[in-house]
Amino acid sequence: MSAVRSIAHNGLTCAAVLLLAACGQSPDNTAADDAVAASGQQLRDWSELPDWSGWWQIEGGFEAVAAASQVQGTGGNDFRFVTSNLDIYQPEARQIRAASRVPGADLGGGSAFCVTHRFNGGSNGGNTNDVEFLLRPDRLTITNGDSLLRRIIIDGSSLPENPEFSNGGTSVGRWEGDTLVVETTGLYPDTTFPIPSNPYHPPIGENVYVVERIRLNEDDKLIVESELTAPQLLIAPISFTGVYERDPGYVYRDHDVCSLNDRSVDLETGFERFDLTPPANLPPPPPRPSN
Repeated sequence: MSAVRSIAHNGLTCAAVLLLAACGQSPDNTAADDAVAASGQQLRDWSELPDWSGWWQIEGGFEAVAAASQVQGTGGNDFRFVTSNLDIYQPEARQIRAASRVPGADLGGGSAFCVTHRFNGGSNGGNTNDVEFLLRPDRLTITNGDSLLRRIIIDGSSLPENPEFSNGGTSVGRWEGDTLVVETTGLYPDTTFPIPSNPYHPPIGENVYVVERIRLNEDDKLIVESELTAPQLLIAPISFTGVYERDPGYVYRDHDVCSLNDRSVDLETGFERFDLTPPANLPPPPPRPSN
């Protein structure tokens, strides 16, 4: 009888697998397909995906964006320009940002002291390196040369209520036409802003929520429109836009921003050992344009 039961069980299993195959499904993706169906979304075929392949850099390069962000009225809606305005911050964060601008402020080796690159709702990279967007029907992976790693599930899932904190956060995406809408939570509250892993900038705080709208425009540029809500950091949500252009000649170079072996840095505090106070007879810096 045991042999008969075994044969019957195997026969039913095979029949179930064949039935799923006939419906264009497999036992491995049934749960994902159910989630997609419940949300009204539909997984796209490979042939329906936009071409986001290759490496991308911020339009004009880091130097051009940095220069524009320092001149009043020329930064537009760029992340660096928007976040340079001290009026967007809560009082405590505003004081920290203002202190970092004082001439002679200690912004030495501790500014990138052995903290893995984290996503803080702003740029995916491009400030010091290029960015790669690896798009497939069920997931978008974003990475760069600073070891950023974001995995965005595109299967109709909703954001969990209390995700574990992680360097890239917890993200889900959905298609609205040719635009991928990405929602992200679960960012480490002590991640600094606007530059991550920098002890001279304020922490982003709790209850952070990011919405990004990513699309390829008619000029073959990748547009990322973002809205960042960070109630402990900002007095109100802020919006900014990143424009990426392809960099076909980019050669990936693995590098590390950690200053662990820099003997000028105190290993316990992450700050410079040396007195960086400028000499008394040093001429003052030129006046800074007001925002």
